[in-house]
Amino acid sequence: MKNLFKISNSRIIFFLLLFCLIVFFIFDANYSADSLRYVFAGMQFVENYFFITVEPNISSKLYDSAFFHSNISYSFPKREFFTIIPNLTFYGFSILFEDSLDYFIIFNLLIYSSIFIYCANFYKFNNNLKGAILLIFLFFGHYQIAGWNIKILPEIMYFCTLIFFLIKLINFKGLNQKDILIIIILSVFCFLIRPQGIIFIFVSLFFLLGNKLFMFKISRIILYLFLFNLFFFPLILFLDVNEYFNFPIISKKNTGLLDGAIISGWINYYKGDLIFQNIRFNDKQFNFEQTYSYLDLLKIVFYRLYYYISPYKYYQSIYLNGWNIIYFIIIYLYSLKYIYETNNILKKNLFIFLIVSVLTFHLIFPITGTFRYQLSLIAIIFVLNFEYFYIKFRKHE
Repeated sequence: MKNLFKISNSRIIFFLLLFCLIVFFIFDANYSADSLRYVFAGMQFVENYFFITVEPNISSKLYDSAFFHSNISYSFPKREFFTIIPNLTFYGFSILFEDSLDYFIIFNLLIYSSIFIYCANFYKFNNNLKGAILLIFLFFGHYQIAGWNIKILPEIMYFCTLIFFLIKLINFKGLNQKDILIIIILSVFCFLIRPQGIIFIFVSLFFLLGNKLFMFKISRIILYLFLFNLFFFPLILFLDVNEYFNFPIISKKNTGLLDGAIISGWINYYKGDLIFQNIRFNDKQFNFEQTYSYLDLLKIVFYRLYYYISPYKYYQSIYLNGWNIIYFIIIYLYSLKYIYETNNILKKNLFIFLIVSVLTFHLIFPITGTFRYQLSLIAIIFVLNFEYFYIKFRKHE
């Protein structure tokens, strides 16, 4: 009976293989409006820099989306240009044969399973039943996180690369060239997969240059700086949108202020009130153009912070919201417990700095109606849970 519950690498691999087979044979590839954007951005990159033109094999069911994206330029310096890794990966899949992009699911499943095994081995959860249950709960306990595997999007690629980067960064041992190179490369990879990855280039450079600073008790200073940002960033937005000063990247379009977006397509801020949509992107039929005072932008920043952290989504069913709330409250609580209880000053400072950096970035930009933009925070929460339970399990060995 004891052997029945014994955990080993072979059993973990068997479980993951079973998961992959179930997903591949039961679920169809799920395309979004952005899926073919990566294909045509990749094709344009190859045409512009390698002077090779190979048309993607797109099935008839996607002709409308293909026609739309084929007529848009994704060249430098557009934001879509910088997602070079998924652009080239999606394009590479698409030129093989018709519907070959459907098989991107296999790529997602391999990456997801690989990071699961890496985490199990790194934190020694591969021979610990409680550790295995923790990993299964984190990776498979939420319908949307595991569900990204069937999406023809780079979310799994980004999420898994980011977890790998965070584990390397948090367990950084010293300023040796190999570790520095790995951290820098992984942070650049995150950026070249999703634009939010620029956060982790900034964090990496700041940490590597000011490594000794993180040895001191600076967590309160970091939190005070975040509190300052909550009032400073609305000022930056106010100066930019009212054309007092032009900040690079920041504009009404990039920051969602053309329509006062809080959650893109679902919640808009308009003249002091929140406008809730019953149908996604129903806001496009309304004119939400407005002028913004500093107080308006301060409210928008606080609303964005709340909806970024909150697991409750008013447009989802009571069952999905119950699932969201239970899952996220559990992983949030253990993350807070680690930060509160840990005696490792460096890790505590670095985790708080990572969270503050992610939250600060998303004060400026609206989120989507799914958990896509929260993946940066969720990856940090995963690693916080790994660290917390690794210590707990070691104490009871």
